[in-house]
Amino acid sequence: MAYQPISGLYDNATNPAPTSNAGIRISQPGYSATNAKDTNLIFDSTWPAMMVVKTFIVPPLSSNVVLTHNLGYPPFARYYVITAPTGTNPFIQGDTNTDFLFPDYITSTTLSLSNGYTSNYIYVECYNIDLSTDVDYPQLPYQSIKTSYDKNFGIKITKDGKGTFSKNPDDYILHSQYRTPLIKAVKTLKTMDTRNGSNTVQYTNNDGVATWNFGFFLVTAATGGGGPRSNAPVGSYIPGSYPLFFRATEIIQSDGITTWIGNGSDNTIPGCLVILRDPLFAPQQVTAVY
Repeated sequence: MAYQPISGLYDNATNPAPTSNAGIRISQPGYSATNAKDTNLIFDSTWPAMMVVKTFIVPPLSSNVVLTHNLGYPPFARYYVITAPTGTNPFIQGDTNTDFLFPDYITSTTLSLSNGYTSNYIYVECYNIDLSTDVDYPQLPYQSIKTSYDKNFGIKITKDGKGTFSKNPDDYILHSQYRTPLIKAVKTLKTMDTRNGSNTVQYTNNDGVATWNFGFFLVTAATGGGGPRSNAPVGSYIPGSYPLFFRATEIIQSDGITTWIGNGSDNTIPGCLVILRDPLFAPQQVTAVY
């Protein structure tokens, strides 16, 4: 629990996830899959990969809409605006307004979208990250020896009737070269350092690998104030930031290494920080070829 000058506060305590030796490990050429370190593995099924567990396609909105996901936990979720929902080459882009990159609020059964898109379809993804569960995932130490990237090493399992030379990710059940952000930690008030003296969730990344840091607030009473979040239920999570973004009305700050979140506005307290990490061969810069 390190003291950090950026905030004058202490990091949350760690809460390690259970580990297992069962699964599949594929190492880079010249390394043993038994004891290769993190950056010399091409694939490890025990890595806490960010997986899509529920999707929605929402038609243009004339009013706010509540979607039922029934996952049993408040999931990390985001959405994209489909700017060309028809044609041979539909283009999907993320919204540039950070307040609306995420749903207005998220509960263990539902999520809410506002009516800002009256002419576009919206694609929503829910992931296997429980915003209410405090956890830290292990990361193997890096090795100083760097090896070259080789697209021919790995594992491919295709869907029935598809070929292993396909470059369409939808044709695969498993393709070790298609990489998603890995889950590094979810930190909540459950592991807050009491020396901070107030509601503060703080996390410091000292592993020398890029992370993306997200903050969510927990609603403790009717938020009021109008706007799409005014109807957020007590106990729901409302997004407060995405990486390195500062909101003037709520306390979320990050210097890329230490990130912390304090009490928000409109009857909210820190819900959690979600820390994702670069899945490639950090600290190398690699262009993946499929």
